Amino acid sequence: MTNIHPRYRASHVFNHDTCSRDAMSIEIFLDYNCPYSGKMFKKIIEEVIPQLIKIDGNIKNYEFTFVNVIQPWHGIQSSILHDVSFAISRVIPKAFYPISKILFDNIEKFYDSEVIDKSRNEIVEEILQLIPGEIISSDGIKQIKDLLSLQGNGNIGNGVSIDNKYFTRYSRTLGIHMTPTVVVNGIIQSQIESSTESHKIIEILKNL
Repeated sequence: MTNIHPRYRASHVFNHDTCSRDAMSIEIFLDYNCPYSGKMFKKIIEEVIPQLIKIDGNIKNYEFTFVNVIQPWHGIQSSILHDVSFAISRVIPKAFYPISKILFDNIEKFYDSEVIDKSRNEIVEEILQLIPGEIISSDGIKQIKDLLSLQGNGNIGNGVSIDNKYFTRYSRTLGIHMTPTVVVNGIIQSQIESSTESHKIIEILKNL
């Protein structure tokens, strides 16, 4: 079972409501502004998990957890993208994975060259415009905006700064700085990379 704080299970653990208590913990450390993270996310969601279900009939023995990693060299947009995901995890936990897919699908819109002249609020608005109304209602969007607003004067931060700090400490504690990184039952699996074929990833998991 993942060591991630219980308050994030409903949003960050893919099969949180069906996985076994003895499930293998597979933590995927990802950054929304990293193209290799996008490749890994898509591979896990669209290939690895469906293949495991086909093999085992379900994925109750595999607990996949999305772990946010904000890489500072990707500029302020990395932090903003993650902040939006934190707000979504608080307002509508079940929307975390669908919105994460949308963010990765639109990753090029938030590259350095695309946001260099945009303010933080402009980037937030651009991200929120990508979210379909059938996933998050206008009321939900308002709640997300409220969480992303500054909570006062000075360096007090916003309503999800605590989440930002938590995940930053979590990845640093494990010595993880690059994305994507895959950790299985607390051990980094360096042989699993974004270029690793899905069948090979499954083979590795089955042999651990």
